[in-house]
This record gives sequence, C-alpha cells and structure tokens, in this order.
Amino acid sequence: MSLFLTELLLRGRICVACTLVAAFGSAHAAAPVNLALKAKASANSEYNANLAASFVNDGKVPARLCRNDNQRAWAVPGETHRQGAELTLTWEQPVQIKELVYFGRTAFEIAECWKECEVYFDSDPQPAQSVTFEQRHGAQRITLPEPRMAGRVTLRFKSSYGGSNPGASEVMVYAAELSDNELRVLQRPFYENPLADSELSKTAYDNLK
Repeated sequence: MSLFLTELLLRGRICVACTLVAAFGSAHAAAPVNLALKAKASANSEYNANLAASFVNDGKVPARLCRNDNQRAWAVPGETHRQGAELTLTWEQPVQIKELVYFGRTAFEIAECWKECEVYFDSDPQPAQSVTFEQRHGAQRITLPEPRMAGRVTLRFKSSYGGSNPGASEVMVYAAELSDNELRVLQRPFYENPLADSELSKTAYDNLK
C-alpha cells in the first residue's frame, strides 16, 4: 500500500473518532461531585454516638437489611422523634445546590425511612421544596426547581413510616440534577459497601456505568 493511501486511511479513522467523541462525549466522564462530603452535619436528635449526624454524609451506604449500620448512618430515638427531626449540612463557603439524594435507614427495618420532608436554605423561613419519600431502600431524589447558592441546608423531616428509630443511611448533595444513569450508579451493590476513601473513584464510576 502506498504512503499516500496509508495517510488517507489514518486521517479517515481520526475523523471518525473525533465525530464519535463529539456526538457521545468522553468515554471517561468525571463522576458528579457529592458536595455533602465537604459539609459538617448536625441534627436536633441522635440515637447515640454510633448513629450520629456526622455519619450521614460519609459516602457509605449500608446494604439493605444488613443488620449493622453503626458509624455509617444517622438515626433518632423513635420514642421521642419518630414523627419529626431536623438534619443540617453546613459548608464553610456557599455552594450551588440543585439536587439532594436521600437514602432511608434500611439496615434493620425498611420502615425506618422518613416520609415527609421539607428543605430549607440558610435562614429562609419558607421551604424551597417539599417531598414525600417512598418506604424503600436506595436513592430518592429531592430536586429543586432552580439551583440555589447556600452555605446551609436543613432537611426538616415531618413524619416517618413508623419504624423503631428512623433516620438516613446517607444524604448527598449535587450542583446539578443527576441523570437517570448517574442515579442508577448510586443504586449498584458496589456503592452499598463502605468505601475506604468515602468517594466513588473515577475508575469505579466508569466501570459501573
């Protein structure tokens, strides 16, 4: 084959590759950043030190009915707070927020999920969003009508499904709304195991898509 023909073939392959990248995007797109990992979590009630608010944004989601979520979830004492509690995430600097993702507490009882929730930003007395969660394991969206810049977000849980000690396995926060595929990534079994560095690595994210 002549050098001229070889160059034409190579150029053709490069053009095709460029077209595919432009059409479908990079094969190694970065994982969405979970802003909650950088926040300080606090609550108006905690079941004990092993189920403190500080474990609600550590990147660890206990498996469904695994019977152990110590230091991997937040819970409140059902005797006093079964029908209401508040969880707050605070950042050193304001962040843009478009979507939160709630994982109900399901290590012992599926009924330990919260039901009704209102979302408040900073000192705003009016809720930015109100949602009703399902009684189930896994990620559930709280999508805002518009992105918000805030240094503090409070989840005011107004009722539960009646479980012993309601709470949250995890709460995540994102600057943009997750795609359906990105949400599915959060549902995969890999993510339900504690991650050593509390982050989904780029390699792990790419492998799960």
